[in-house]
Amino acid sequence: MLPRFLPAKLKPQSKNLLIVLDFPHIGGAERVALQIASHIDTNRFCPIVVVPHKGMLYQELKNNGVQTHLIDLDGLKRTYRFVLPVFNAIKELVQLIRREKIDVVHANSLWTLKFCTIASLITGVPTVAMIHAYPKIHSRLKRLFHVLTRRFCYERARELIAVSSALKDALVADKASPSKVIVIRNGVEAEGFVQSVKLPTGRTKTILTVGRLHPGKGQQLFLKAAAIVHERFPDTAFVVAGEECPTSLENLGFKEELVQLANELGLSDCVQFVGYTSNLHRLYRRCSVVAVASFEETFGLVALEAMAAGRPVVASRIPGITELVDDEKTGLLFEPGDHEDLARKVIRLLSDDGLRADLCGRALAVAKAKYTLESTIERVQSVYEAIIAER
Repeated sequence: MLPRFLPAKLKPQSKNLLIVLDFPHIGGAERVALQIASHIDTNRFCPIVVVPHKGMLYQELKNNGVQTHLIDLDGLKRTYRFVLPVFNAIKELVQLIRREKIDVVHANSLWTLKFCTIASLITGVPTVAMIHAYPKIHSRLKRLFHVLTRRFCYERARELIAVSSALKDALVADKASPSKVIVIRNGVEAEGFVQSVKLPTGRTKTILTVGRLHPGKGQQLFLKAAAIVHERFPDTAFVVAGEECPTSLENLGFKEELVQLANELGLSDCVQFVGYTSNLHRLYRRCSVVAVASFEETFGLVALEAMAAGRPVVASRIPGITELVDDEKTGLLFEPGDHEDLARKVIRLLSDDGLRADLCGRALAVAKAKYTLESTIERVQSVYEAIIAER
């Protein structure tokens, strides 16, 4: 029996897949790429992954036996205006594609799509893009760069995979062809599902929020809501899971701001910042409620994982989330940015075990029926194979 991962040159009858990432840390988009690379059918594809530099993502890929290479596309976000670094990155990408005899390239973001498009033109290897974020760029120079290149990149990509209908609409509004954008929603791996709902017992309740430490993920909102919940349920503990991105200047020092806010709100003894954890499933199952306080989400992977773990979800009423969470049926939605409404919904769940059990039961059934990682990867593999067959 063959080992799960062999060097690309030795893998019999499989096609060589290159997944290109531009972010060195593990957020939602990176977790999806990690899942694809780690769970793909290796009788059909041999995955090779490009990451910007060594870190947690690089180590997780290595731990899973995935062949990994370093090309710093993340650093180019700050130096892309200089021709030489861009040229060198494209050169490295082209050399890797040719050396490993890549059959199809998977660009995991709009940013990597730009470089993969050029590499595709040079090598003739087709590219598919899996998009996880809205095409919203705040820097004027970057926005101009995006506007000038987006139509060309959208046209050259063989397929554009959006993780939600809301994201597909955004891509079409950004000049992508509707016929080229397909929706493949994220899924949860088998070990992420519980067999049945069993709510934790005991006096102490735990409210969990998961996500990269960033203002857009709503951790400040979560803490303000926590202060209200704590007044009603003094024994409640609050857990913030996620790491700060040290390479991102826009939120440098954000964790310190959160710690200070928790202290100011009198929550220093009941809030835990646990950082990144590779075993989120265990964290979900230990909590009483999962809060998704984001101001913007294209899908809401955390909400889905909580549903699969049999835990009640309170989430922002925003596009992406509303495709997944059916208010009052599979979770509760609160008005975006309203920490008092978030607190009310959490208190309501903590006060009503019957409601929590009903929501969790329906949510688990939906997750099992529609959002398995196996079905997600099968659809993605089918896209790869259709593109290769058209060469």
